[in-house]
Amino acid sequence: MSLIEQAANRLQALARTGVKLPWTPLGAESAAPLRPGVAARIAASPVVQKAPPRQGHQVQIDLARLQRAGQLVPSLDGSRMADEFRHLKRSVLRLAADRDGPGQRRNALVMVTSSVPAEGKTFCAINLAMSIAMEIDTSVLLVDADVLRPGLPDRLGMPSTKGLFDALLDPGLDLSDLILCTNIPKLSVLPTGTLGTRSAELLASTAMNRLLEELACRYDDRIVIFDGPPLLATPGAQTLAGRVGQVVMVVEAGRTPRRLVGQAFAMLEQCPNVVSILNRFDTAREPLLDGYYGHPREKRLP
Repeated sequence: MSLIEQAANRLQALARTGVKLPWTPLGAESAAPLRPGVAARIAASPVVQKAPPRQGHQVQIDLARLQRAGQLVPSLDGSRMADEFRHLKRSVLRLAADRDGPGQRRNALVMVTSSVPAEGKTFCAINLAMSIAMEIDTSVLLVDADVLRPGLPDRLGMPSTKGLFDALLDPGLDLSDLILCTNIPKLSVLPTGTLGTRSAELLASTAMNRLLEELACRYDDRIVIFDGPPLLATPGAQTLAGRVGQVVMVVEAGRTPRRLVGQAFAMLEQCPNVVSILNRFDTAREPLLDGYYGHPREKRLP
């Protein structure tokens, strides 16, 4: 086989592997003449294989444990709670479809928060993520961004691994290596990772802003749900709320003082899209409000 024929065959092999060439390779029998030096370099060049897409670790969510805690799981798709979160989901997805600038998807970033701790925001963040994961054309990433009481690994029955704050501290880490794929096909999780004394400040850092841009733009079909810290508990919560496109405010019925709720909503005045959930609401006492994002009381597992 001549040097020209070897070069032509090598070009065909490169094209088959997906390497972009500045010209279309011809068959060996009809290859255009090449200068001997060029042909020799092509014939000796290695065939470059395309690298497979990087994927995070695979983890198993304990769905039975979630269901015992009163959480929404795929098997409860026809339940009343599923319908309640379906209404919330439709609002979130509609706003996420509105791009807020060329190439921007900031409305795909959704923060779930509350005024004070223990109002059920993690419970609602998981349920909203589960509901979105049931969509046909949409995937969801659930991020644990609560610097005070990170609870996703324990709630989901997953091991604690590196995550969000490790990525903020070390720019050399790739998010693809930190995001955990789960046994729910369209749901992935980014844990809190390693917390430190400056974790609250990291939520307001330039590194966090860059990470938000990356999460917003990496996949066009993905919604990112942040389980954020309570607004009145750490200043970083207000900064994060101002950087995402949507905020879901969780208020515990009959417990959170009106004064604190008012202070929390005042902190969200600059946020363009804010919705609220009245959590642990007893519809038996107020039947006229039945169906307004109220749902069964969250159970506490030992």
